[in-house]
Amino acid sequence: MHSSLKSAVLGASLLLAACGSTSDLKSSDSKSLDLRAYERVAVLDFTNATTREIKNEEKRAEYAVRVTEAGVNFADLIAKEMREHNAAPEVMREKPEGKALIVAGEITEYVPTNFVIRWLLPIVGETKFNAVVHFTDAQTGEELGTILVDKNSFPLGGWAAITQTVDSLMGAPAQKVAEELAIARGVKERPRKR
Repeated sequence: MHSSLKSAVLGASLLLAACGSTSDLKSSDSKSLDLRAYERVAVLDFTNATTREIKNEEKRAEYAVRVTEAGVNFADLIAKEMREHNAAPEVMREKPEGKALIVAGEITEYVPTNFVIRWLLPIVGETKFNAVVHFTDAQTGEELGTILVDKNSFPLGGWAAITQTVDSLMGAPAQKVAEELAIARGVKERPRKR
């Protein structure tokens, strides 16, 4: 590969790369999770569990609406990724009846910033999106496992951080949730770590 092409690929990767992590699916008892018995998966809207203090009542209400919308968008992305990864034979977006797996959770941190702040004020202007994803048996209510999402925009600011909105930070975690379900259902093997 030519050095100019390598530089372009590296630059594009930095521009689109967000920081943070999304954990593997962890069972509540630290054992390997086998979800092959669940052929139906319901992805429900994520709730607002943020603790951000906003004194202005109007801005607090506006923020709550944005977090609620993000909870719907994140659930939509997860369901879309599950369908694309064939993670389960049936993926739905409503509360199920009968035997099913529920994937839902809480948004624990939601910090939107505008692109000028992300560009000019590294770290202070970071966009953040954190959530806890719960895998629960629909019939018993037993929590089977969780995934922790901790994402933020490129912390050094500049051009790499400009495109990173809260919505853009949701894509990779949604894909990871779908992949983890596919692995737990035996549809896909976990990639080997090098």
